Amino acid sequence: MGQGTESIGRIQHIPSTPSQGDEEVFLLLLLLQHPEAERRRRDAIAAATRLTEALVDHLNVGVAQAYVNQRKLDHEVKTLQVQAAQFAKQTGQWITMVENFNQALKEIGDVENWARSIEMDMRSQFLALGRTVREGIPE
Repeated sequence: MGQGTESIGRIQHIPSTPSQGDEEVFLLLLLLQHPEAERRRRDAIAAATRLTEALVDHLNVGVAQAYVNQRKLDHEVKTLQVQAAQFAKQTGQWITMVENFNQALKEIGDVENWARSIEMDMRSQFLALGRTVREGIPE
């Protein structure tokens, strides 16, 4: 055993003045000799266990909430992806319609120019025919 201690059964007798470096042993032996030390140790362990369980429960609530939030976010992302795809399809249809409309306007412009050209040709022919009628047909 350590210097200056006598063994009494399982519990050691604590000397009146501990030697230097024996402070930790002295405190441990003092706790072991105290009649309520074991009860206090069990109470401390039980309290630590309850605290640990409370902390784990508190963390689990946060983790569960984070999981629920993540599932909601995943659902929203899928919904937005579907809506974005539908919007892209509709936008493509709109672009096609605008391009077709633009082409139709160009064609109308071409028809208008063609009609003007025909009108100018007809006037020119009409004027030439009118001069011919007034002046007579050359023989």
